[in-house]
Amino acid sequence: MVLNIYGQEYFEGEIIYEIEYEPINPNIPKEYLENEFGKSFNAYIKEDRYAMIYHGNGLKGWMKTIVRLDLGYSYTEFEKSDTIAKT
Repeated sequence: MVLNIYGQEYFEGEIIYEIEYEPINPNIPKEYLENEFGKSFNAYIKEDRYAMIYHGNGLKGWMKTIVRLDLGYSYTEFEKSDTIAKT
């Protein structure tokens, strides 16, 4: 009997995260964090890169971060900003 099994060494796909906040600073209410950063985010994952989209409704709207592991940097953009930051 010959059995060939194929698989990959990494996960590729989408994960949806629900966020619960516990502020450690009493001057920053939980509701503020939920509004600014959202109550959830989606992560889209490939072998050498991933993207996260936070569903915030604050001053800058949603936030998207794209991480390029293969190139060693990331991009961050906000819905209500015309600037994309590379770090």
